Amino acid sequence: MRLLRRKLSSSLLALAVLGLLVVGVTGYTVVQWRATEQTLERHYVRSLRLQEVRALIFEAFMEVPDAVIGYDENPREEYLQRLESLEGVFEEWESLAEDDAERAEVVEVRAAADRLTNSAMEIFALTQSGQGQQAAQLLENVEQSAFEPFDALTTAAVLTDREKRQAIQTDAAAARRNATMVLAVSAVGVLSLVLLVGAYLTGSIFAPMRRLRDGLRAVNSGDTPMRLREDGEDEIAEVN
Repeated sequence: MRLLRRKLSSSLLALAVLGLLVVGVTGYTVVQWRATEQTLERHYVRSLRLQEVRALIFEAFMEVPDAVIGYDENPREEYLQRLESLEGVFEEWESLAEDDAERAEVVEVRAAADRLTNSAMEIFALTQSGQGQQAAQLLENVEQSAFEPFDALTTAAVLTDREKRQAIQTDAAAARRNATMVLAVSAVGVLSLVLLVGAYLTGSIFAPMRRLRDGLRAVNSGDTPMRLREDGEDEIAEVN
């Protein structure tokens, strides 16, 4: 039954190709969707690291005025203690940078934080040596020359992150819509091709075999004038 075998083989091959196509399209769609979600997730973590840098610096710098007015006994040690995790936060923030502009932003904020810390160390040294007035004057200068620029720089970075996050969220929403559309189109295509293959099998194999079966039953019951169609080139036509 070479011709029937070829028909069945062609049908099975079409279904196999269809299955591979659906798996490929679905896999590609899922990968793209997941990549967009991962980008958004990385951006959220990166934004958190930026906020953590700001919080650590602000919290530590509160020790400086306390040192000037003599409110705290060990302001320098507490300042350094509050910044113990700062380097690790900077490293993670830099590792999450997506492009050169973001890496440059990390470097710039790190430099501003170092300037602020160096100035704080100078103020601590003055207070420990009993030069409270000079320490107060230096603190006033530091607030204008180091603290305010750090605040402005990190505030601008937060706003930039917010704008990028909105763009990434827009891309993520578009990726979800595209994925839904692609999967819907794939589902419709699969259903259509399955129906076409089913119709082909029904018209080429199953219907002729049913007619042959009915004809044999008719002959078996005595209906000898029963004739079957002999047109065609496959094995069923030969049996007919």
